[in-house]
Amino acid sequence: MKMKRNTTMLFCGILGAMLLMSCRMFQISESTAKEAFGDRAGALVVIECLSGRTTTYQPDVAKIPLPPCSTFKIVNALVGLETGILTSPDEQFYRWDGVERSIPAWNRDLSLREAFQASCVPAFQSLARQIGPERMQYWIDRID
Repeated sequence: MKMKRNTTMLFCGILGAMLLMSCRMFQISESTAKEAFGDRAGALVVIECLSGRTTTYQPDVAKIPLPPCSTFKIVNALVGLETGILTSPDEQFYRWDGVERSIPAWNRDLSLREAFQASCVPAFQSLARQIGPERMQYWIDRID
């Protein structure tokens, strides 16, 4: 349960940072960030696109390396689309393997849209295996 809560908080933090990133200049005060986080531990890094300047709330926390977890599903899906393994958000791409999992939405065949909505780890693991490590690395190396 704690891992799920931490993952949720990490995802919310990343999503919040993505929403705050903009190519126009703006300022975010430490008090605003502190108020937004409340009593939750976390960090916020705002990147000013034009200059590349960063503003970091809780820089010591921001330096802690963490796995990308569910955020990598975005990259995984994009690589699947680029390689032609995925062709449509509504076309079935994941065939359920029959293994009953604790999340009911994972226990059936899924389209990309449905897999995202359910955050279906087995579907994206299957996609990554179809892509393969060399091809995945090729596309990851091209992310700027």
